Amino acid sequence: PAGAIAAERLVARGHRVLLADAGPRRPDGRGGEVDRRSWGFTAKGSSFDWYRVRAVGGGGLLWGGWSYRLPDATLRRAGWPYGADALAPLYDQIETRLGVVEGMADARYAALARALDLSVLPKRAPARAAQKVWTPLELPVARRARTHAAVLRIEHAHGHAPAAPFLDLRDGSTRRMGARAFVLAASPIETTRILLESDLGTGARR
Repeated sequence: PAGAIAAERLVARGHRVLLADAGPRRPDGRGGEVDRRSWGFTAKGSSFDWYRVRAVGGGGLLWGGWSYRLPDATLRRAGWPYGADALAPLYDQIETRLGVVEGMADARYAALARALDLSVLPKRAPARAAQKVWTPLELPVARRARTHAAVLRIEHAHGHAPAAPFLDLRDGSTRRMGARAFVLAASPIETTRILLESDLGTGARR
């Protein structure tokens, strides 16, 4: 949901915003699909499906909208300049907007975790009716998103990013989006791919 929330906040501040996504809008709130072409490994004695989401809302449509915070140890290990305490107020704002609540850990799992000397966490996710997860289509900016637009790279000049070529997955054509600024809120792997393809150089703003 990061891209949808960022777009919503920019619109609230008076900016003209276009939210683009490689996938369609999924009004049923489901977006997981198996993409075996992207998974180059096999599991001995079993199969392993590589799930990805190409739909407005991204990974928020998968696994029931689970919303866990990055622990401080993970942030430190990754070399982030911010710790969990600094990020907590921002988490609070986003979780309030999405309606994230913390459930209760099943007593059976809690007992098993104690027996194995493990920790168990209850599910944290937006509170919705049974079998329905959060969908960004609750936000007007997401309902107006440009769909089936797979961004190829960010083009820049003199440190600025004036255009983003994208592949229109409906007809296979390549088109360009122009803007004063771009916000990348794809998956970690997809965002990295776009940045590597963009050849931003050492003088580009990050």
